Amino acid sequence: MKKLFLVLLIAPMISFGQNYCNVFGKISFVSIGEDYKIKYVSVGEDLEVKFVSGNNFKEGQWRETSVGADFKVKVVTVGEDFKVKRVTVGEGCGGGIKSNVDLFEASKNAYSNQNILGGVSDDSYDELGDAVGQLAAKILIKKAEKKHFKYLKEYKKDPSLENAFEIEKAGRKAIYLTENTAKLINSSSNDKNFKSNFKGATSIKDKWGEISQEHKLIITEHKTFKKYKKYLKKNKN
Repeated sequence: MKKLFLVLLIAPMISFGQNYCNVFGKISFVSIGEDYKIKYVSVGEDLEVKFVSGNNFKEGQWRETSVGADFKVKVVTVGEDFKVKRVTVGEGCGGGIKSNVDLFEASKNAYSNQNILGGVSDDSYDELGDAVGQLAAKILIKKAEKKHFKYLKEYKKDPSLENAFEIEKAGRKAIYLTENTAKLINSSSNDKNFKSNFKGATSIKDKWGEISQEHKLIITEHKTFKKYKKYLKKNKN
């Protein structure tokens, strides 16, 4: 299997749901209508945040504002989208997971250093890549399923559009990984006849669940809850 496979296969899967690295800039703290739910922690953070002044921001830098926010966040103790640790230095993505740009750079570095991995056969890379790829996909599928069913339960009690967006997003992710993981593994193998026996099928058959037809139409048109809110704001009055 191509030497870079382990990086290239896992990186897109991880980054699929790790867009919190791009949450920086002007931040408004709200109780409703949030783009993300965050939980403050002292260890195990996903994102290390430094509060700054000015208007030139980079990853991990936030400036609190009440108007013109780039993102709206709600502080919670459970059910967070990601965990935040406040810092004075070293801000950015935690947990060893960086932005898509950083993942791309890591991939290039791995490729440039692949000559040090001599002595390992292509067949071994095929088998190892298949095993690692399957494991990564299964973990992400289970995580997506958990979120999908969680919001389905909440939707029954509170059939809000926000919950509907979360149901569709998690269901779509689980189904995508189920349908495409084997294809990714096969297309990355040195042996063009290599066939992954991936069987990490999701139990989700319909990403929509019990979402109303009205909500389905809105989600289909606007794709994300954030885009829908921007649409409402732009077309107010």
